[in-house]
Amino acid sequence: MKVKTQGATLTALTAMAAMAIAAGTANADPVNPDPQQRTMTVDLAPGVQYTGNVAENAAVVRTPIGSIAMRAGQIGIQDAAGNALYGAPVQAIGPTSPADTGAAASAPAAASVADSTEAAAAPVARQAQPVGDFNADLHAAVEAADGQMGLAMGLGVLGGSLIGIAVGCPIGIATGGTLMALASVGTLTLPALVAGCVVGATAVGGLGATVGGVVAALPVGIATGVATFNQLQAQHGTPAQTAPAAG
Repeated sequence: MKVKTQGATLTALTAMAAMAIAAGTANADPVNPDPQQRTMTVDLAPGVQYTGNVAENAAVVRTPIGSIAMRAGQIGIQDAAGNALYGAPVQAIGPTSPADTGAAASAPAAASVADSTEAAAAPVARQAQPVGDFNADLHAAVEAADGQMGLAMGLGVLGGSLIGIAVGCPIGIATGGTLMALASVGTLTLPALVAGCVVGATAVGGLGATVGGVVAALPVGIATGVATFNQLQAQHGTPAQTAPAAG
């Protein structure tokens, strides 16, 4: 299963890496990695932010109306004020040490800019990065993306299923469990209401889980992979655009 996941991730990352190489760097605004990629923050949508830490097996999605978090199998749901709605409050997720901060991740990029300026003034041109280093960096990017995708998918499935259940139950009641035509008032008995709610919650909740998992996992995986790849390229001291294109 992991091999298939990495294979799909590699396909997406290869395309994203090619675009990042052509552009020189990935968009750094929505991504804030720490130096070892243990903690990754990605903006999934305006006001919706994902933060995951693979080493701690923890992740959280924050929205304007609240947050949902998972840590080592524990689930916590909080409102916008931080009050626990379900489960125990999940400990804040962040870098595993004071040195592992998102700000440190920008240092290699700054150094790369400085190196590029010096290289432009120097008479000796910088040598192209070996293909082996490129492949190793791409493999490391896939590994980093794989871990973050797993965390993001778990949260996406949970959040999507909760939304689907909340939406599906009233739809099931209103349609008498058919999820198509509205039911007549005469058929809305108590057993029919319960059965309709269960049918609607099950059907729409399952769909929400699938959509939520994909919507959360794909952007997090691609952003993590591209950020990791560019960071490793910068650490080699070679501008990303000079690396050979992926086959």
